[in-house]
Amino acid sequence: MGIAVGCWRTAPERPVVSPDKIDLWRFSLALPEVQTDQLKSLLTDDEIARAGRLLLKEKQQQFICARARIRQILSRYLHCEPSAIAFVYAEQGKPGLRGVAGVDFNLAHSGRWGVLAVGQGQVGVDIEGLDHTLDYHLLAQRYFSSTERTLLEAASLIRQLRIFYRLWTQKEAWLKMQGGGFSSAGQTTGADEFSRHFYLTRGYAAAVTFSAPVAIINKYDFS
Repeated sequence: MGIAVGCWRTAPERPVVSPDKIDLWRFSLALPEVQTDQLKSLLTDDEIARAGRLLLKEKQQQFICARARIRQILSRYLHCEPSAIAFVYAEQGKPGLRGVAGVDFNLAHSGRWGVLAVGQGQVGVDIEGLDHTLDYHLLAQRYFSSTERTLLEAASLIRQLRIFYRLWTQKEAWLKMQGGGFSSAGQTTGADEFSRHFYLTRGYAAAVTFSAPVAIINKYDFS
């Protein structure tokens, strides 16, 4: 049986996690400065310091927005104030919720967009803006397995860029679910087992992976 994937729709106020579904939350990172300043009040001193270490103001604002959105979204599941959420970090840096079991999440951001995946089991998500000048063959030679390179090379030239991004986002989402990232040439993954590509918006590729079968992937707009 296939996975039912909905369209982007209004976010619920009181979502719940369950073993048969994944929730995807889409939000814009391109906010007016006054709105970013308001979101900053939800962050901890450490998060504000991390934002301040970013050299570009645009990157600072995107970091603040993403961290605040994580807190706002997760607070709907946990029925608490966004500022009350505390994070812990695994050895390779993947964040989790301190004192909360059975809720996993993963953030991806690219360009003007961010996406948060939330599930009961482990989840990973990746989004990438399509760059038509990218030397994707070089990256494929370095990071793709022989099977992935064969899939890429079998596609027509007009489709290869999109196929590359589909394979890349699927691989990256799986690695993020595991708590790591690209670390060796030709690295293989179990990405095909439990994964799904999804539509984010025009000009982007996106994929989500999960550690156990699910029947539903919900897509929510958060603004």
